[in-house]
Formats: sequence, structure tokens, C-alpha cells
Amino acid sequence: MHKVNQIFIKTENAFVIIGIILTMIITFTNVITRYVFHIGVGWSEELVRFIMIWITFIGMGIAIRTNEHVSIDFFYNLLDVKKRKYASHISYFIATFFCAFLFVSGFILTMKVFRLGQISAGLQIRMGFIYLILPISTFISMIRYAVLVFTGDTEG
Repeated sequence: MHKVNQIFIKTENAFVIIGIILTMIITFTNVITRYVFHIGVGWSEELVRFIMIWITFIGMGIAIRTNEHVSIDFFYNLLDVKKRKYASHISYFIATFFCAFLFVSGFILTMKVFRLGQISAGLQIRMGFIYLILPISTFISMIRYAVLVFTGDTEG
């Protein structure tokens, strides 16, 4: 199981790194073609936007894994060490169910978008493929939170 987790971690990290590099290359190329050659590539802005959406949602699982997600810890810091552990487990438990709700809702929304057959303006791809990140990322997050419920261990 540990080996599978390591492969999954490397895949997540590689996806985000490759996505960031791609957005830099595409944006830089678009700037050069637009301002030097006076040729705009319309689909590039849309592709960068979609890649950034996917990077953000995949990054959500990474943030949970490394305990770098946004949190309000004012009240948490008022608790003693033993109560902090319980508070963490309760919050991870609630987050697991919230992610499960988002997974189901995201799946329903994605299937609805696929049924509607909406096509993106620049790339001419089905928008369902873009929306697919919703159930994927919330499933990953749900698994990450469920692991935290049982182990309490984060990578970070």
C-alpha cells in the first residue's frame, strides 16, 4: 500500500509541475506570437485557463496531504495538545463527508454537462472533460481526509 501511495504522490506532483510548465510555455509562446509576429492564438488562453483549473483542484489533494490547506486555527490554538488531536480528527471526519457530498454533486454536474454536449469556444472540446476534475479532485480529497481520520499523519 505504501508503494501505491508513493506512486500516487509522484503522479500528483508530476501533474502539477508539468501543468505549470505547460502554462508558462503556452503563455510565453502566445505573448511572442501576438506582439512580435502579430498573430494571436485564440485557443491558447482557454487551454491555459483549463490547465490552471486542473492544477488548482489537483493541488487541493496535495495541500491536504502536506497539511498546507487554508485553515482558521485561532480556536484550535486555544486547546491543549490532547484536545487538539480530537479536534483535528473531528474536523477531518467532517471534511471527509463534505468531500463525499462534493464528489456526488460534482459527478452529477459533470454527467449533466456531458449530456448537454456543451463545447468550449476556443479548443472545441466537450466541457464535460473540464468539469471531470470536480469528482476526481473531491474523491482524492475524500480519500486523503479519510486517511487522516484513521492515522492523523500528514506529510508536511
